[in-house]
Amino acid sequence: MNRSLRLVRGLGIAAALLAPTGVVCASDANEVARPRTDLVDLIRPTSMGEFVERWRIRPYGWVDASLTTSPLTEADTRAARVFDAEAEGFRFQQAYFAVERVPVAGGGLNGGAVDVGGKVAVLWGTDAALVHARGLFDEQDDVEQFDLLEANLQVRFPVVEGLTLKLGKFTTPMGAEVIEAPNNLLPSRSFLFGYAIPFTHTGVLATLQTSARTSVSYGVVLGWDVWDDNNDALTQLASFAWKSPSEADTVTVNAIVGAERAGNDDDLRTVVDATWAHTWSESWKTALNADVGFEQGAAAGKDATWWGAAGYATRTFTDALSATARVEYFRDVDGTRLGAPASLAELTLGLDWKPLACLPNLHVRPEVRWDHSFDGPFFDDGRDEDQVSLTLDVVFTF
Repeated sequence: MNRSLRLVRGLGIAAALLAPTGVVCASDANEVARPRTDLVDLIRPTSMGEFVERWRIRPYGWVDASLTTSPLTEADTRAARVFDAEAEGFRFQQAYFAVERVPVAGGGLNGGAVDVGGKVAVLWGTDAALVHARGLFDEQDDVEQFDLLEANLQVRFPVVEGLTLKLGKFTTPMGAEVIEAPNNLLPSRSFLFGYAIPFTHTGVLATLQTSARTSVSYGVVLGWDVWDDNNDALTQLASFAWKSPSEADTVTVNAIVGAERAGNDDDLRTVVDATWAHTWSESWKTALNADVGFEQGAAAGKDATWWGAAGYATRTFTDALSATARVEYFRDVDGTRLGAPASLAELTLGLDWKPLACLPNLHVRPEVRWDHSFDGPFFDDGRDEDQVSLTLDVVFTF
């Protein structure tokens, strides 16, 4: 299909998908019924509901699917995109289910000071193939795959304001975005999330709540996205988090350092990650995420460098509608992250719309994104400096 036809089709899809509808849900009494928004609400009247509430066990999940087009791209794939690399088509991205118990102060057996919890989260869909930890479910070759995203034990001790040890497999604390689709402001992920930081870790992480507003973490893990490590070196992970007295500001700084290449225990990969989030009002929120990475000997024996920043602004119009803009710049100096040296920017605009008042778990998220290369043609198999994508993402949580 030529570029003109793709553009016409893309605009047509966008117009149809972005147009609001007048769907209204109401009860027989012409009033919106109070929705049951999660699994706990559904099972609360049962004996199972009594059990999970008594022990503070939370089962939850979601499904996420998207329809996307790239009207100016002739190639089948999008360059520098991780979770939405296909230029055209439908993706069943995530079917996610988790069972979690968060340990709290005095939440132990019979009110004991030491409390035990943990989390098991499984993921199925096209995203699972992208976040597999090496050595875990590697044998799959389908487009939609299964992944054990998290499996960890958590123990909380009454030290200072609380010391929590997490042991097992868990998602990284780094970055402003996450693997879990509903917890992101936009359907597509930033370059920073896809290339600057890891997705998951396997190991132990200790988090000390030093006061009501500050916490520090330190962990020893196998490395970046590994279940079965490819060398004999361990990786260290540290974090600091602070919340302002007004709770309008949150600052988090993370650092990770360790040898990550196969059979190499000496060359260190280091990333410093920082995020600042600010609430200006009930209607306006912003966030800024920055990453700087180095790796010894990764670029033909020389040290490699990558860095970038992403800014987010979210405007809440009603309980059912919000809009987010993201602007980002990412520089891979030596091409070790993107496969070739590049300076990329992106501008993304998206909505989070709950079209049915009686079904607030349903989110419809249209998005328009423009990627640009400052170093010459990088997109569309090296033919274009720009890449445009239109996406309609639908998430249903439970």
